[in-house]
Amino acid sequence: MHVRFAASFRLLLCALPLALAAGCSFDGSGIQLLDAWAAPDARVDLPGQGDGLLADGSDRDGLPTDSLPYDLSPDLDGCASLGCQAALGCNHKEGRCNRLKPLGLNDNDLMALYSKATDNCDLSPAEGQTYPIDSTKDDFAGCTPYTIVYTSSPGPNLRVYAFERLRIGPAASLRITGDNAVLIYAKRTIVIEGEVDASAHQSTPGPGGAKGGENDGDDGDCWFPDGGGKGGTDKSTKDSGGGGGAGSQDGAKGGDAGKKKGGGGGKAQGPSPFVLRGGCGGGAGSGSDGDGGSGGAGGGGLHVAANESIAVSGTINVGGGGGDGGSYGEAGGGGGGGGMLVFESLSVTFSGVAAANGGGGGAGAKDQFDTDAQDGEDGRPSTSQALGGTSKGSNGGDGGKGGTDLKAEAGETKWNAGGGGGGAGQIRVRAPTQQLNGVISPSAITKTAIDKI
Repeated sequence: MHVRFAASFRLLLCALPLALAAGCSFDGSGIQLLDAWAAPDARVDLPGQGDGLLADGSDRDGLPTDSLPYDLSPDLDGCASLGCQAALGCNHKEGRCNRLKPLGLNDNDLMALYSKATDNCDLSPAEGQTYPIDSTKDDFAGCTPYTIVYTSSPGPNLRVYAFERLRIGPAASLRITGDNAVLIYAKRTIVIEGEVDASAHQSTPGPGGAKGGENDGDDGDCWFPDGGGKGGTDKSTKDSGGGGGAGSQDGAKGGDAGKKKGGGGGKAQGPSPFVLRGGCGGGAGSGSDGDGGSGGAGGGGLHVAANESIAVSGTINVGGGGGDGGSYGEAGGGGGGGGMLVFESLSVTFSGVAAANGGGGGAGAKDQFDTDAQDGEDGRPSTSQALGGTSKGSNGGDGGKGGTDLKAEAGETKWNAGGGGGGAGQIRVRAPTQQLNGVISPSAITKTAIDKI
């Protein structure tokens, strides 16, 4: 035992409660009673010996134990024995490993979630089965998650479904709709082998997506200014197309009709604090008596987060809806903007399909006898652009393609013009460990930094 003593009689004193009063002092390789915050040791520690505040300042040397002479104080917070993953580390104050804090979830709710979310939800039917999920309700395909709802102005609100673990098997398909954007969180792991459809289907938005313009020349809705596609305008017998809604990419303008300009595409919002939301709606084509094509709705806002790991070999789609084709000689509606898809965990392994593409614009009707021009396609779960509707005659304009990594395309200029394509949305991945293969469109924005508490 390497100890400094002024005289041999101090050995007895330092073994007694009078040690401090006697001025005992030990060197930096072990106990340091007089100076709890002296320089920490950096020696190789011995198995089974816990750090303590009196020895080296609460694990300041980053080692779980100290070399001889042994610490007299125990490992006060227990972190050394928990085996916390390096990316999370220890929470010394509470004696536990840190926890992943998803974007948009506050500290108090995360702590509540950890005590109340206990469901191990395994959706693994033997045969193909679709589970409808309404984001305005607590129910999640018969499982029992802990749920929270955050209100937001102007919106959308956020529904949190929290589990211990979640698995969506190969034969399972989740169809998520509703006004609220959705955060699915697991304290442990999330495995997605089947399908999660949070996309817009024509005029039906994905969860937290905005509606398209419904009537002749109406603008599409959006959660931020100027994001919805503008409605087409009418002049005599010529009708211009509705503009595509924005995602994280601008929507494309509707086709012109003579001198009458098509509706402008929605404008994507620049950098801002994180808000989970769906895409913006496309503008309606111009017309009369409700015959202009409605704008496509915005794709959904979906956030998938797990404290330990996420593995995706299935398909997740938050694409925008296709614009409706015009009828009886009227113009097509603009496509909806793609939504937002976010992954957060310590580890994200991806070999499936993730898509947030824009919807295609609707075609203009060829003449007054054309009862239903072709609709634009919904955003595809692939890297291919959603096609705009194709007109049946020379007076009708084709709809523009939706956005992917490629920009959305404008509707065709004709007597009865086509709608513009919706802009692509956004896919984010935040994880220290990432293996991203498969199909991701548009390309993911990746970061290795995570928030933790």
